[in-house]
Amino acid sequence: MQLQRRLRANGFRIRLDGRYGGSTVKAVRRAQRKLGLRVTGVATPALQRRLGVPAPIAAGSAVSEYLVTFPMPKSVEYRYFNDYFAPRSTGMHGATDILAPHGAPILSATHGTVMDLRRTDSGLGGLYVYIRDPGGTWYYYAHLSSIPRSLQPGDTVWPGRVIGRNGSSGNASYGAPHLHLEIMLGKRGGPNTNPFQHLVAVDPKPRSQTEI
Repeated sequence: MQLQRRLRANGFRIRLDGRYGGSTVKAVRRAQRKLGLRVTGVATPALQRRLGVPAPIAAGSAVSEYLVTFPMPKSVEYRYFNDYFAPRSTGMHGATDILAPHGAPILSATHGTVMDLRRTDSGLGGLYVYIRDPGGTWYYYAHLSSIPRSLQPGDTVWPGRVIGRNGSSGNASYGAPHLHLEIMLGKRGGPNTNPFQHLVAVDPKPRSQTEI
């Protein structure tokens, strides 16, 4: 939204909808052309500086480099343990699974942008949401049972926004409902990092309540 506001303030016609959709891409291209920058349609740091866009919100928090909040409300009865790189039929597990009742709210654990989502139950992850934070880290929330219709690619999310409901879609269809949370560094499908210690850092409950 800040980018759209600065584009408008600099004389570029654009609708303020908070989404990095087609109209925003066109406005960014026009701005890059006018400012003598390489025309890509991507709001590069150079373009944002020229437009006076404020610096992005930090991706993580004081206790975690990546997470600001836990991806489920404190009221939910959840449990998890360090299953990062545990053997699975599809290979080593590059995530942390959080077991919780079917339909429990799934929250965005960071600031970011929705990069992709799927509302049909297919593939390994079933229903999923991909979010990229301001620092370029990707977050993969998988095995959901539903995703709000109001959530669309390009939307801005914040810590605590509901992005889905817990489920067992994809290859989790015969297991307990759980959230598969994966943190990927730099790009979708890139090298990942263990979410466990970051979840512990932002967990609103004592560890005794979440240990399996």
